[in-house]
Amino acid sequence: MLTTVASDSDRLSRLIAELLDVARIDTGRLQLYPRPVDAGVLVTRVAESVRASTSRPIELDVAADLPEISVDPDKFTQVVTNVVENAVRHGDGTVRVSAQAVGTDDADRGVRLVVDDEGSGIPPEMRRRVFTKFWKEGARGGRAWVSTSSTGWSAPTAAPSPSTRPPAVGPAGAHVAQ
Repeated sequence: MLTTVASDSDRLSRLIAELLDVARIDTGRLQLYPRPVDAGVLVTRVAESVRASTSRPIELDVAADLPEISVDPDKFTQVVTNVVENAVRHGDGTVRVSAQAVGTDDADRGVRLVVDDEGSGIPPEMRRRVFTKFWKEGARGGRAWVSTSSTGWSAPTAAPSPSTRPPAVGPAGAHVAQ
């Protein structure tokens, strides 16, 4: 019981921090502190943390050759946690988390992070609303991915179904499958 209380307390603390971040974003005062980090370590921590709090299966595939990326590690972890928790909460079946290296030279090397499940995804008529503040609607399941590079990272995006693979990405490119 104490574990459940502690977990719920942590979740509520994160929610409050995220709401404060939304206010900071709206006023242009969100501060980021990017530095070189090992994305594989951060993604693994998130997946293991979420896995410990759910009975849903979570598969993790982190490539050994991931480059360091320059991100704010706290915000990166927050975004990845939100995406993985959303897949668990709103998706179906097994949640798969994959981090793979992209790009061929130092200028465009980055990480492609894909989170998908076995649900049907977001209906086409709802996709324009996905990025409006506090949007909640649509079918369960789908895929989201984030691309990072040495020049920065982009917010996660949602795609319609697990059968759609993300296109090749360049630096800091986020993609929505059509």
